[in-house]
Amino acid sequence: WWVCVPIVCIGAPLGAWFIKNRSRLFVAAILYVSIAVQFVAALIILPLTPKLIGFAVVVFSLGLLLFYRMSKRGIRRLEWLAGDPEPPQSA
Repeated sequence: WWVCVPIVCIGAPLGAWFIKNRSRLFVAAILYVSIAVQFVAALIILPLTPKLIGFAVVVFSLGLLLFYRMSKRGIRRLEWLAGDPEPPQSA
């Protein structure tokens, strides 16, 4: 706790100040890069067993599928809200 307090007390306001005038896409890009670097670093650092590799592939694939479906469903919902007469279908 004592190690984290100064970092949070200084880092959080600095981060908020840095981000406040940035676009949503800029913030998303920073997050995407950060997540990708963390994922690759974890694959390098952790001792990889076949079971762990399989688990990582399954979780990564399911995540891609989930977010792809959410994206498509969101587009259909936006079209419906814009006045398209066909209501969104359940997926």
